[in-house]
Amino acid sequence: MLRVMTTSLETALDLPALQRGSQRLQTRLLACRHRGCLWISGPRTLVQARALALCAAWPDAAGAPLWLGGSVAVDGASVRHLAMAKAATQLGGEQSLVIFDAASGDSGFDPDAFGAVSGTLKAGGLLVLLTPAEWAQADPVAVPDADYARLAHWPVAREQLAARYLTRLARCLQRDQQIMQWPETVTLPLAFTATAVDSPSPSDAGPVVSSGDSSHDPDCLTDDQCAVVAALAALAPHRPLVISADRGRGKSAALGIAAARCLRGGEDVWLTAPRPAAVVAIFARLAALVPDGCREGNVFRMPAQGEQTAAVLRFIAPDALGDALEGLPAETSAALPRLYVDEAAAIPTPLLKDYLAHFPRIAFATTVHGYEGTGRGFQLRFRAHLDRQCPGWQAREMTAPVRWAAHDPLEQLTSDVLLLTAEPCEVEVLAATGNAADQFRAWLAETQVVVLDRERLAQDEAALTQLFGLLVQAHYRTTPSDLRQLLDTPGLTLMGIRHCTSVAKDVTACESLDEAGEESQGERWLGVVAVVEEGGFPAPLAAEIWSGQRRRAGTCWRSRWRHMPGIRRPLKRAGGACYALPYIRRCGGVVRARGCCKRWSSTLCCRASPGLAPALVRRSGCWRSGRRRGSHRCD
Repeated sequence: MLRVMTTSLETALDLPALQRGSQRLQTRLLACRHRGCLWISGPRTLVQARALALCAAWPDAAGAPLWLGGSVAVDGASVRHLAMAKAATQLGGEQSLVIFDAASGDSGFDPDAFGAVSGTLKAGGLLVLLTPAEWAQADPVAVPDADYARLAHWPVAREQLAARYLTRLARCLQRDQQIMQWPETVTLPLAFTATAVDSPSPSDAGPVVSSGDSSHDPDCLTDDQCAVVAALAALAPHRPLVISADRGRGKSAALGIAAARCLRGGEDVWLTAPRPAAVVAIFARLAALVPDGCREGNVFRMPAQGEQTAAVLRFIAPDALGDALEGLPAETSAALPRLYVDEAAAIPTPLLKDYLAHFPRIAFATTVHGYEGTGRGFQLRFRAHLDRQCPGWQAREMTAPVRWAAHDPLEQLTSDVLLLTAEPCEVEVLAATGNAADQFRAWLAETQVVVLDRERLAQDEAALTQLFGLLVQAHYRTTPSDLRQLLDTPGLTLMGIRHCTSVAKDVTACESLDEAGEESQGERWLGVVAVVEEGGFPAPLAAEIWSGQRRRAGTCWRSRWRHMPGIRRPLKRAGGACYALPYIRRCGGVVRARGCCKRWSSTLCCRASPGLAPALVRRSGCWRSGRRRGSHRCD
């Protein structure tokens, strides 16, 4: 816990009134089982002074407020101060008040930190977002903040970058009717006044949680959780279970409940996840349900008692499971422990396939929309593998929130700002066989490849959601900051494969979005190509990169040069990555888009293509004509 001092507040505040308003606001939020967001914009000293006053006035005494980012001094109150980069360390914990300081010149807005910490707020909690004054203007035009240093690379400085992402973020905040605002000209937010805080209506209370009747599991909080625990208990060999849920649905707690019952039955359990912090909730449920057990690091032991056999749960890192299997005694290899894989979407697909081949009883749990990878790529890739290898596999979906009620304002805000629920467009495509083949080709002929204007794209939510959904679908580990990279990475050119029934042009026609005219009704985006300029370094810098002394952010030349003997100063080139809907890939849409890119840039070199399947690479010849395949295999 960090405590620092300041000499005075920068603005006069009615602290008693703020305390009364804070109490009223929290009472309403608790009654609704919701969480709130308070937006404070203005000069840095003003917004920080107001946030400090809120830290002192907030009624919850369960823990000190958490302050992320910036550098702030606290007079007479204690806060826990963390850098934005350490926000992920709070995963698995709960907060009542979080100050997210995007107004300080030394931190800025970190999308990954915002996505992580927003999920730690419990019902009745408040997230206070501090931003620069220009974000609240009628026509906001943001400037690159300190966190944009991660995007800047030679020869573009941070100050030269566009801030389309931040400008879009400001517009999202302004149009969200559920955000509470504290303008510069008022001394107390309207939401904190007595007239603004009404008693909650019955519709605000959220979903009814099961109350523990004879048909309900007393350890579970919702019917969804009850069904998942029952499915885990009945887990049969070679019939894997896949659990999918959004954040806050009690997915990890369900794994903990099932694991506790396995231990009580004398059965060992192995557990894996991308990081130990992802399984904090599982160990918490074990401690609550198995009080006679004990945790030793990443191991939870259930001692033998009478006729009850000793059992153990072990957390093992994803890449260490193979070694753990080899270390098992020969007599136990025939009866392997069951394996629970939490946050499976953030684990590479080849590892998941290995788990499936070695563990007869296995369950995969994944977050559909969240900061820890994305369940969309998991569904498209790994579920197809399950269909082939384990036709009897089971699926369970958890939709009822546990940590907060449905229609939570903060959950909706986070989803809108970070596009966590972005999905590609849904298109009913005719089968490309039999009598429908000609109709399918005619439908495909209505697509065109256009060069996208990122300024316009940042203002077109429908197109942006579809295109970012393609990225989410193609990559197994999409993070919230990827949206900022899409909009503001220097030297990036986006080309989209667009289908619109009002036009019928050859798909290889390459034109700008402005030349294509206004958006047409029924417009759908089927694919996107990202092209980034790389190379062209000065000779001294090129020599340092070649020798390994330096590596320039935003380029792949260091790894490529090792495979190019004698080339010590690469020419400027354009590297491309292709993402498309599966049926567009299979029918050659990406190949034609690549041809368009080649005409646009004669130096194009496809450095990676997460959206390409191995069969498509072999059939289409995407890596011919001097194009080198990426260092990682396509799965």
